Parts: sequence; structure tokens; C-alpha cells
Amino acid sequence: GMRFQTRLRGSDEMAIDSPVVTMQPLTVAIDASGIRSGGGLAHLLEVLRHADSDRHGLRRLLVWTVPRVADRIRPSELITVLAEPEFDRGWFRRAWWQRTRLPLLLKANKADALFVAGSSSVTTFRPMVTIHHNLRPFQWSETRRSGLSAELVRLVVRRILQSRTLRNCDRCIYLSKYAREIVRTVVGLPQNHGPIIPHGMSPAFRMPP
Repeated sequence: GMRFQTRLRGSDEMAIDSPVVTMQPLTVAIDASGIRSGGGLAHLLEVLRHADSDRHGLRRLLVWTVPRVADRIRPSELITVLAEPEFDRGWFRRAWWQRTRLPLLLKANKADALFVAGSSSVTTFRPMVTIHHNLRPFQWSETRRSGLSAELVRLVVRRILQSRTLRNCDRCIYLSKYAREIVRTVVGLPQNHGPIIPHGMSPAFRMPP
């Protein structure tokens, strides 16, 4: 079988450069239904660009996303891109898809795990891993800067939805210890809820001195 290389450094960092456990290659599904633009899109594209079947122990990556994001992802022998127009028809339609259709699709494609790239999901499929990008909904001092506005409502709703996802997922990837402690305290999560994996720096942002 293929080597799936994972090493945990304490409880905080994850490295994929030392062989520890040998497993069969995995089929991982990515729910990117909430990704449209900005940092979430940049992170998704970089993750897919660096995905390696041999190094990371992957058989297939199944990516469900909106059509305009699907157009920016290059399919390959490893990556299957599945554009879903339903995601552009509002949150309730997207949530209904996550709740009813996604578990059936994952079962039909024999997915071993689900990665929720947009931090929010109402699916019943397990195992599920998500990633936490945005602290603002979890810091009242920042949230209240919006005043009585639609933005305040959006942040409160986002906090409720993300908190539910965090309680239901098997693991969450955090970008820093600070973020993990804030979210863990607010949501009421165990200390070992997930590893810390900081974002890397793309060469596109580097300039000579």
C-alpha cells in the first residue's frame, strides 16, 4: 500500500515529512460550497495545487464547489472537480444539499473522509474535518464594531453555524494557538480539538529586496 506520512509534534503542529503510519490511500471529499473569493479561495487553490497522491497518501480528491470556482481548478488524475449550481441559490439550498444529497454522494464515491473548506456544514457524514479561518465572529469586541447592521446579523449567524460545525466535526485545523484558544473557550471545545497548521507563503507574494 501507499505510505500515509503524518507526524504530530506535541498537540500543536502537524508535519507530513516523516513516515509513521502505513495506510491504504484515502479518498477525501472537499465541501467547498461556501467558498467564493478571498482568503478561503486562495487557500483552497493552494491546497489543491500542492496535493500529492504519493506523499499525502491520497487515492482521489473530490471537490464540490460553485461553477465559477470550479473553472479555476485544474482537474487531474487525482482531483475530480464537481460544479454544483445549487450552491448559488442561497444558504438554505446549500444546507439542504449538505444534509440530504452530500452523504449519499460520499457513500456512492466511497469517500473515507470529508474536509469542509468553508468552516460551516450541516451534513451528517463522518469523519469530518474543517478549518478555522476567521476569528471575528468569535470576538465580541470586533463583532460590535459593525453596530446595528446587516453585517452584525451576518457575523452572529456565522458564529452560530460555525460553532455547530466545530462541535460536530472530528477535528478542526487552526492557524495559531491564539485562534484555537479563543474558539475553544467560546464554543466549549476540548483542548485536543485539533492541530495548529499555519498557512504557508505562496511564492506569488515574494519580492526581491
